[in-house]
Amino acid sequence: MSTLTTSTAPDVRAALGVLLDADPACFERADLADAGGCVRVVRGFLDAFDLQLARRSRQLAERERPSGQTPSPQAGQHEASQSLLDMGATSSGAEARGIATREAACGDVPGFEEALKAAEISSGHIDVLARQLKRLTDAERSELVARAGELLAQARGSIAEGFEYWLRRTVDEIRARHRPTAADDELAAQRKASKVTEWTDQHTGMRHTKIELDPLRGDQLSRRLRNELNRLRNDTTPGVPARSYEELKVQALMNVVGVSDTPNTPAPEPRVAPQPAAPKAGRPNLVVHLDYRWLLDELAATGAICQLADGTPIPAGVARQMAVDANIIPVVLGGASEVLDVGRARRLATEAQRVALNAIYIGCVEPGCGVGFDDCHIHHTNPWERHGDTNLDQLAPLCVRGHDRIHEQGWHLKIGPDHEWVEWTRPDGTTAYHGPAPNRRR
Repeated sequence: MSTLTTSTAPDVRAALGVLLDADPACFERADLADAGGCVRVVRGFLDAFDLQLARRSRQLAERERPSGQTPSPQAGQHEASQSLLDMGATSSGAEARGIATREAACGDVPGFEEALKAAEISSGHIDVLARQLKRLTDAERSELVARAGELLAQARGSIAEGFEYWLRRTVDEIRARHRPTAADDELAAQRKASKVTEWTDQHTGMRHTKIELDPLRGDQLSRRLRNELNRLRNDTTPGVPARSYEELKVQALMNVVGVSDTPNTPAPEPRVAPQPAAPKAGRPNLVVHLDYRWLLDELAATGAICQLADGTPIPAGVARQMAVDANIIPVVLGGASEVLDVGRARRLATEAQRVALNAIYIGCVEPGCGVGFDDCHIHHTNPWERHGDTNLDQLAPLCVRGHDRIHEQGWHLKIGPDHEWVEWTRPDGTTAYHGPAPNRRR
């Protein structure tokens, strides 16, 4: 088979022709990359065509509606999604609703549908746009739409997850100008909407418990679970059988809520895993990421960061409340109080370095991974055994899978200055990804 080239697929017909004539079982590395480009061209066209179907479906529904009836935009989207489902254009109601929602978002912000059709962005980028538009009033939405060119440039230059992080901050900035209490109101609504749902899977018999919490209570529960999980993982009591990571997580949850594995036997009292030395014993360490301008301007600067360690945004007032009863770890001051570069003095990252890295990264350094920072290993980009230093510019959080790919499969990770970009290289030396690092900001 001759090598596939995207140059032979300048349009959808050519790209589809290349794919129809191709045999993936015979692909070499270059063929995979070129075929992927053809797939993106075809998929972009199909996703954009879905939007056109949804738009026409909505227009026909409006034409057939009795005069004098003006449904809400949500009702119009429902009509469009139901029509897509009825005509067999989608296989599920959720998919049909998603297409109708994307069509509405593209109708609000120009340029995104054309970029989707040209395979410059994905439908995931438009889903991000639709989610954030829902958080805005009409006046706020108009301000965001006025920045359509900037939005499109950001979408073209990043994966969907990176675009969502940037867009959420932009939306928060706009809302703060129009509605100073918007963040507090949103938190209050999240608290009110928190719930616990339970059901039994009739096929497996497994019991499901779904807990939906506002960011603050969710963070409190998550930290208690993580502390108990760390205690169980470090338990060296003789006779304790080895258990998988997932089994330990379940046991940590059982211990936290006071449920024993054995009926009528009380669960052990959950203990908090050892924490870094703190100036005031018995109080939690508070690591809320605050932008330095935010501090200097007394919380008035726009576009500043105020979020939990996992990237969850929180209102300024909530950060103040949390700070009342916590030991403040001044990430923004960095080396003024603790050394962040230790060279060859030690192999493992220090607690101060972990805090500093978590100020840079929400989770795994692999774009699109999604594993949170607390579940990552700290990786030396210049391996310790090859005389690498334990310095901040040579450290990055990696999930277990990413760590194994590097140490066992021969992949390589390179970090740019100030963690601005990352580069993943395959074992054969070809570049799998080179672009912005998935950090908290560019």
